Amino acid sequence: MRAWLALACVACVACSAVSVRAQDVPNAGQPEGAVLTIERVDGDGRYALPIGPAGQAGPETQALRGRIIRRGYRVEAAILGLPGVIDGYHARLSAMGFAERFRCAAQACGGLGFRFGIELLPPPAMLMDAAAFEQLTMSREGAEPDHVSVLVSRVLGDLHIQTVTVVPSDADPAPVVLASPPGDAATESPPEPTSLPSGGWNDLGARLLAEGHAVLAGVAFETGGARLTEGSGAAIDALARLLAERAELVVLIVGHSDNQGPLDLNRRLSLERAAAVRAALIDRGIAAERMEADGVGFLAPIASNATEAGRALNRRVEIVLR
Repeated sequence: MRAWLALACVACVACSAVSVRAQDVPNAGQPEGAVLTIERVDGDGRYALPIGPAGQAGPETQALRGRIIRRGYRVEAAILGLPGVIDGYHARLSAMGFAERFRCAAQACGGLGFRFGIELLPPPAMLMDAAAFEQLTMSREGAEPDHVSVLVSRVLGDLHIQTVTVVPSDADPAPVVLASPPGDAATESPPEPTSLPSGGWNDLGARLLAEGHAVLAGVAFETGGARLTEGSGAAIDALARLLAERAELVVLIVGHSDNQGPLDLNRRLSLERAAAVRAALIDRGIAAERMEADGVGFLAPIASNATEAGRALNRRVEIVLR
């Protein structure tokens, strides 16, 4: 809780002066649990501020020039949901005189079109799942306005946060933007997505129902092919039990790959692997019309493809609620 005592200072100073700067807020820092993974400061740079969802030409942006401060954070095994994180940033920035200009989540942002149309800090300092992220853009009016972009994504249980602050090149240090929402993560209770009976599929169900998607851990395929290995049965059984117990659920099964080889081949292979999972679920009695298979190849990585460990994480099957 000590890490949050500084928040009162932020709010009090912001009430008395719209032009709050970092040096006006002593002891303001990131909350416990949030680790700074990268920081880049460009004294006179350019940035395309996201102010609208992605269309055929990509996201709507505003071209800015000034001092650009880019920061990445990671919160491991976070129990807080994406909306809560964004709400925390929104509240603190509002107290500092900023107004919301744009906020969206995942598909409402444009999904993959948004993810590949914005500037993203390099992995592994910043990771982004195109199916599980939220974007917030806020600005503070003045002779030379200040702007803040906040992007939060959940990847394999961790929160990855990117903040980009744009101020005039000759401004004082940039406004303080803390790394995660108010509250003590160590004492907060996790959300209750649903009442699930106990069983080997409980964790999968909790993740899927809380986040809207989940990696189907434990499935594996023959090298270069779409045949499920014998050891994949337990994961398929767990998902089949969940779908049998929750007959209202309709899902999209999405295959993902690493970046080895051409995109068209990877997309086809990832689709075939997703289809193999769907077929295995049909064999277990799940109605075919409740499931759709798709494959995106290496278009939505959750780790760097520059290492074998990262490529292994990217080779996955995800279940997405429809």
